[in-house]
Amino acid sequence: LGVVPDSSALSGSAWRDGGGRAVLSPSEAEAFSLIRAHLRFFNVDRDLRTVVSASAAPGDGKSTIARYLAEAAARLGSRVLLVEVDLRHPTLAQQLGIERGPGLADVLIGAIPMSKATRSITLEAAPGEGAEGRTLDVLPAGAVLPPNPCELTESRAMETVLEQAKSTYDLVVIDTPPLTAVSDAFPLLTKVDGVVIVGW
Repeated sequence: LGVVPDSSALSGSAWRDGGGRAVLSPSEAEAFSLIRAHLRFFNVDRDLRTVVSASAAPGDGKSTIARYLAEAAARLGSRVLLVEVDLRHPTLAQQLGIERGPGLADVLIGAIPMSKATRSITLEAAPGEGAEGRTLDVLPAGAVLPPNPCELTESRAMETVLEQAKSTYDLVVIDTPPLTAVSDAFPLLTKVDGVVIVGW
């Protein structure tokens, strides 16, 4: 689907140092726009609405790819939801500067509705981009992580979340735990339209 350049802006150190909401350089942003464009040809027989970003091992960049792929689609005017299904080691809230609070785990146990756990962030436009005011919706993992993440991702409640998201958004991008570390992501693979495998 594409190649993402190795850069300090995309490294983990960048968002840990408070640079999580920085605008990418034009060449870096274009890499994600190309991946988004190539996804349109992923399956010509049906619309690609739900996509999992997965990798074999921790540190391969799946969360970064999920985040910037979602941002690239949102900057084009699509209604996009970024869902963090890594209920063991979530990082997206920190990357995006979102205050810790209720999230996907709370939705899956029925504590709050999905609308209450979803946050909307305003995307900064790059110079000359003309995408002022574009937003990205994010459903983070949540502040309190569950003891049974695999059971939750395999539940009927997770299917309901995906169905609701698909009916509301043009694109749903899902960040998952590494495939070789835990089995949490596997139940999702048959419930989405496509899987993007991230390799280092």
